[in-house]
Amino acid sequence: MDADTLSHLADRALGAPVYPDCSFPFSPSIYYRFLKILAEEVRPALSVELGVGTGGGSMHLALGNPEGKVIGIDGGNHWPEALKYVMETCPNFEFWQRESVEAAGYARQLWSQSDIAVAVDILFVDTLHTYEQVMAEFGAWRSLLSSRAIVLLDDLLFAGVNRAWEELPGSKVRLDMLHSETGFGAIYNLDSEALT
Repeated sequence: MDADTLSHLADRALGAPVYPDCSFPFSPSIYYRFLKILAEEVRPALSVELGVGTGGGSMHLALGNPEGKVIGIDGGNHWPEALKYVMETCPNFEFWQRESVEAAGYARQLWSQSDIAVAVDILFVDTLHTYEQVMAEFGAWRSLLSSRAIVLLDDLLFAGVNRAWEELPGSKVRLDMLHSETGFGAIYNLDSEALT
């Protein structure tokens, strides 16, 4: 994956129809469309969203690649009907009600007991919009990222998130057109040090 490809996928999202065509009132979001298109392109075996909210982001990742697994992680379940809808619509979606940093330790322990190697291909970070939280989440999840991982950060216009964005390793592309009110970006080609 490279900046040109990610920018092209973002441009496609700008012109794509609103997903899903359903009765549930998810707010239309250009970055939801991008997540679906990205999952179609990347075919991630595993995507993780930190900070699920209503589940729209996780659902679009799941719709984009029904063969892949999507885990949505949130410390609370404030929209249970929305998450129920996502689980019914996307059998490849799993919700973990856990704190995002602690969930990485849980995942590491769970997956270490598996005979199958597990690694995260897409990590979407959208929790608390602070420097400390983003850095803690990246630090907790980085050893679980695949060699082709893409890390997405929402809300880059928040000072703390932007500071973390500047300091995190890897190649980066701003895709603010996907969420013009608060910013959006992708990190790819993570340095090998980021995975140790």
